[in-house]
Amino acid sequence: MIEKSAKVSTDNWQHLDLAQDPEAWEKPDDRTRVLLVAINMPGHYSLPVRILALMANQSQDLIAKYDVRYLEFLNKENPADIANIIGKQGPNLMGFSVNIWNREITFSVLARLKQTHPDRKTLLGGQEVSNSVVDYLAHNAAIDYLIDGEGERPFLQFLENWNPIKKELEDPDQVSGLYYRQADTIAFTRPAEIVPALDQIPSPILAGLVEARKDYQLGIMLEGARGCPFKCSFCFEGGRNIKVRIASIERLEQEAVKMARQGATYFHIMDPILGNSDPVRLKRLTAIFKKLARINSKIVSSVEAYAHQITPELATFFQCFTIVDVGLQTANPDTARAIHRPWRPEKFKQGLAHLRQAQVPFNLYLICGLPFETLSSYLNGIRVIMAEQPTRIFLNELCILNGTELRRRSREYEYVFHNQPPYTLRTSKWMSKLELRFAEVLSKIVERRYNLSAKAVHTTAPWLPKTAPDYGRHTAIRLAAPCSLQCMGCGAASQSQTRAPENLETVLAGAMDMDVDIITGDGVDRRLLMRLVGQLTLAGAARIRLVGPMSLFRDMELLQNLVNRGVWHYYTFDFFDKNSDASPSLNTRQLVMANFCKTFSLIGHADIQPALEVITLFKQTSAYPQGIRPQFEQLFKLRPTTIWTLPQGEPAAMTEIEKEYKAIFWDGIHHKNWVKLPAAMFQSMLAASGFDNDITSHCEKLNLISTAPNHQPCFQPAVD
Repeated sequence: MIEKSAKVSTDNWQHLDLAQDPEAWEKPDDRTRVLLVAINMPGHYSLPVRILALMANQSQDLIAKYDVRYLEFLNKENPADIANIIGKQGPNLMGFSVNIWNREITFSVLARLKQTHPDRKTLLGGQEVSNSVVDYLAHNAAIDYLIDGEGERPFLQFLENWNPIKKELEDPDQVSGLYYRQADTIAFTRPAEIVPALDQIPSPILAGLVEARKDYQLGIMLEGARGCPFKCSFCFEGGRNIKVRIASIERLEQEAVKMARQGATYFHIMDPILGNSDPVRLKRLTAIFKKLARINSKIVSSVEAYAHQITPELATFFQCFTIVDVGLQTANPDTARAIHRPWRPEKFKQGLAHLRQAQVPFNLYLICGLPFETLSSYLNGIRVIMAEQPTRIFLNELCILNGTELRRRSREYEYVFHNQPPYTLRTSKWMSKLELRFAEVLSKIVERRYNLSAKAVHTTAPWLPKTAPDYGRHTAIRLAAPCSLQCMGCGAASQSQTRAPENLETVLAGAMDMDVDIITGDGVDRRLLMRLVGQLTLAGAARIRLVGPMSLFRDMELLQNLVNRGVWHYYTFDFFDKNSDASPSLNTRQLVMANFCKTFSLIGHADIQPALEVITLFKQTSAYPQGIRPQFEQLFKLRPTTIWTLPQGEPAAMTEIEKEYKAIFWDGIHHKNWVKLPAAMFQSMLAASGFDNDITSHCEKLNLISTAPNHQPCFQPAVD
């Protein structure tokens, strides 16, 4: 077995990737063929298969007996096609890395391979089958062996004890972390032995096995540490009693510099508490990324940190990183204790204040559904993190992951969850199924609206200020323009040309970090509109929202240009009545909804799905129409995560249609749309569903309650 710390090889090992040479195994070779398989999410690559292939190929004894290669696939591919490709390669032994994103497709591939090649043995490892509450060997005949835990040493032990003639292990007890069949029972050897120092593991990057690809969603993964000192009950790492081990700064520098020189521009350091307990190490990492910036000024980097431990000194060291992820997860003290995460609000706020003072962008995370978390406490948590004005917020559903404390205590917590990955929570002791669905839709609406900001999308843009955002301010610019609707009483009806307001320079001077509405008609001069958008972008506006009639958004080319220039929020209106299916605006409505169903690609950035809000208007304010629920049902199916606003009206009229509007709200929740109802109607609806009284107050603070009158948001009263 390999014990000593070998020098990190800088040789080119690309031949280990069988995709580079698919005909390699057509040549005669007496060695046992071992194929390691990873089925990845799009935009990701597998470190485990690369590391294990390298480990096996560092030993001359193993090289003499085995030809170990790896293959990668995507989890959107057809399982039959994957099985066919693997089968044609003729491996004698197949190893699969199993995770929540590939469990089902991996098992489907395994079943096909066992049916067509029953003599080939299978070995599984990965997070999904480690510390598992499911006995996979007992339930899946296609699995021959399973490694529970870190795989480097157990994999080498397995190969050293494998008998290729008998196609079985000579002595299973020599393999740590191994589950295997013994007669009619499932046997386990002992806990997996771990590599004591990360530098003893050969680097896939230095071996030339990682490409500098632009589509890697996590960028280049630098494994700075393994293990975690925290024992969070929802996390895979929480149940592992394993010493934290770190990679040397010298190795990380070699890896980062090599990839930067090959053109990589995004790096993710895998270290859950980067530098918090070791300022000297963090300072040395800072020097590495300053060096990378000299190689390529466009390099982006993301790291993780624990806010409670951030001091002014540590905050300055984070300045060289593009974004810092801070995983609060809950602001409820009872929940924090239950999941074993310290929650000291003042220390948390203080740590974030240090990051802001050092002008370090950071993201904040919450999880919905943790123990003791009610809907009310969760919504309060959203308000807590938004008050800290992070660059982005992430509001995640709880997944009852296999191998975690929460999974083992799921009955105690009355957790009901999907039995297929990612095991999303459906109901708990503290939140009903309806409350969780309510929270899920609200979270995605709030998250999208908040995150579609200039600093979230263009974090390193040179025109943006380096200071922390100062969100919460709002202004509007009326770009007076002709409009085809000719709405009665609107001053834009007589407009013959597009005119900017006289105070535009003043507005632009104060636009930094401000949310700005551009209000205009559908006859607006496109050139002047684009110029104004460009001016607001360069002025550092946080969010630009275009407000106008629905006909303005029929033009797909215009929308693409607007999105490319930073307009990611839209507010429009539509007239509804009982017979509106026959109205002339129906085709426009369907076309615009179809346009907003599309994902827009930014130049040099990720894809964008704009945030859309539609206010539904009625011809009369005293007698709102009934019987419009089917129309909403059709619209909900067209556009997920849209905000639909029902305007306020006279009390008598609102009482008359209250039952239908409440039904429309729950229809929207079912289709992941949010319907803004007036506060009184919203409150009575929630009370009838058993929700806490303070939910309405939280939603008002999150701007999810209707205060809109029954007229167009772009309406401009005519001046006599």
